[in-house]
Order: sequence, then C-alpha cells, then structure tokens
Amino acid sequence: MKDPNIAFSNRYVLLGLALLNALWNAVLGSRRSEERFLSAQGLFDLLEFIEACDYVHRKMALSCLSFLTENARAVKEFL
Repeated sequence: MKDPNIAFSNRYVLLGLALLNALWNAVLGSRRSEERFLSAQGLFDLLEFIEACDYVHRKMALSCLSFLTENARAVKEFL
C-alpha cells in the first residue's frame, strides 16, 4: 500500500484488488493479525490509499476500514 503508483496506474488495478483481498481474508477477523497490522501503521496506509485510489478500489478499502473500526485499538489510534 505504500507504493504511490498503486493508486494511480492502470497496471496496478489487479494488484490493488489482490492486496485488499489479502487484507480482508488474512488480517481482518483475527485479533492478532489486526494488532500487527495496526502496529505497522497499516491503518494510516489504508487511509492514504483510500484518499488516492480510484472508484474500483474505494468500496473494498472502505469495507476493510469499517471492519477495522470494530477493533478498539484502531479507534483509539485513529482518534
């Protein structure tokens, strides 16, 4: 998610979707994985990605963000 081209280049459309799919399936739902994701500043990377991404990625990225809000640490970190 830290690659600036992932949100702008047409070549990265499938890579972005695969990345969000991996986030949804591998990280979200597991408290331990979510804690690691949050400690690696993943929440802020996800927010920056949402800000720069196109319409195709935005729906799935916002779904991941809304799922993360169920974690109390994510809400604390955001505020």
